[in-house]
Amino acid sequence: MDLRKQRAEIDAIEADKAQVAGWIAAGGALNYSGYGKDEKDGGAPPAWHYRIGRVGLTEAQLRLQDRSRADGASLTLAPLSLTLEALGNGADAAPLKLALESAVNGQGQLQLGVTAGKSGEVAADIKAQRIDLTPLDVYLQPFTKVKLTEGNLDLAGRLDYRGGDAPQVRFEGEAAVNDLAVERRDDNTDLLRWQRLHLKGVSSAIRKGR
Repeated sequence: MDLRKQRAEIDAIEADKAQVAGWIAAGGALNYSGYGKDEKDGGAPPAWHYRIGRVGLTEAQLRLQDRSRADGASLTLAPLSLTLEALGNGADAAPLKLALESAVNGQGQLQLGVTAGKSGEVAADIKAQRIDLTPLDVYLQPFTKVKLTEGNLDLAGRLDYRGGDAPQVRFEGEAAVNDLAVERRDDNTDLLRWQRLHLKGVSSAIRKGR
């Protein structure tokens, strides 16, 4: 720590069996969003610069809930392993790197490898297996008379984000929906079932204004 230069450095932080809970409250705000100091209330950007070489979590649990509605979905990542490298806010900060591996709601598996640059670009390698899709049914109710009763998702590919004046999101990879079952909502009549629908060579890009 250098008081004169207002700079602090930590080589590594490690935590075992950490538990973190988050939720979306009424109005769509994340519960943690209200804990920071608002610059409009007299806060000022910190003059201190920091660098943390590595943050590691092992056997952690992250639980997220949608409390903006009574039947909102929940997401539990556990046991979760997470590594963050090159955290810092200095002008010489290296690109942030994240590696995550976790079970999802006790059934699926998720692996992420993310690199985020200072100028806002993000690249993510994603591998997801058997992610349960049925919690999404509550969000489909206002728009459809059918009900999603079974189904899980496999996804593998690369997601790239570029910011600036013309933000762009691009995904390239493959996806599969397994064990899908769709019923009519009023009387539970079967409408659609399949064992596996596999999409290969998926390439999609979204640009601002399109």
